[in-house]
Amino acid sequence: MKKIKTILIGFGKMGKGLGFKDKTSHFGVIKYLNSNFLLLNIIKKKKKNIINSNLEKLRPQLVVVSVSNKEHYSVCKEILNCKYNPKVIFLEKPSFETILQLNEILYLSKKKKTKIIINQTYRFSENSKKLKKQIRLKDFGKIKKISINYTNGLKNNCVHSIDFLYYLFGQNFNFKVIKSWKNTLTSNSKKKMNYDFYMYDKKKQIILEGTSFNNNIYEVFDIDLYFEKVKISIENYFKSFFIQSIELDKFRNKELKNKKEFFKYKKDYPLINAYDMIIRYIQKNINIKNFDLENNKKTIKTILEIEKNAKS
Repeated sequence: MKKIKTILIGFGKMGKGLGFKDKTSHFGVIKYLNSNFLLLNIIKKKKKNIINSNLEKLRPQLVVVSVSNKEHYSVCKEILNCKYNPKVIFLEKPSFETILQLNEILYLSKKKKTKIIINQTYRFSENSKKLKKQIRLKDFGKIKKISINYTNGLKNNCVHSIDFLYYLFGQNFNFKVIKSWKNTLTSNSKKKMNYDFYMYDKKKQIILEGTSFNNNIYEVFDIDLYFEKVKISIENYFKSFFIQSIELDKFRNKELKNKKEFFKYKKDYPLINAYDMIIRYIQKNINIKNFDLENNKKTIKTILEIEKNAKS
């Protein structure tokens, strides 16, 4: 079977990572950990016509875009405006800075028949898939409240939590931001600004709240799911999954009891899983609707609404 010809654009934290055999970097997976890819070139700095000339000359099936967030739009637009277009663009999160940008790139990608897959890490985790299945099979009652604790920026880190919720429960949530505010006390930089927020889905009567922490003091990435009958806690960057029953005491007050492991964490590498899926799509055209740009729209809308509400 022929190797998948690949170009990597951007060689920073996610592009290069730790380099040799790094399971969390594009370079490590493409170059050393998956023999199905042939890395033709690495474009480290954007120069005039360099993308177009590489596409025309090398004709890759896959282009990986791992540049800064603000360059996502211009790089993707340049790729899609070339005469030759790859079958897949694998784009780092967050996808785009505005819905206008997202819609324009989505239109171009459909026109050029190029699929754009977003690297929203936890969608590719085997543990996430297992959790989704367990929730679907068990009778926990309706979801009533969701709490997110995070560090290191709304767009950089919390975006994973929000996107994961859309993956877990589908796209039919309609959360409205009731209140949001910048939390400069927990933010380490303007580029990674933290926001605290309170949202509500009126139709489904679900509360979603987000609380940020300073990662110089705490390293937090947790999600608590409060159903009618149980609470499920996802802790320590998806490495621990706990369940507690919600019961009434003698005064008819709700209390949590019997905390135990929901299912055993199995070590897996989401980026490796993502590239395995890309192989199957390029070779066999499998359905990847849950991972493409169109499916990412609601995540970006939610992030932008949190930012906008904080300014008003």
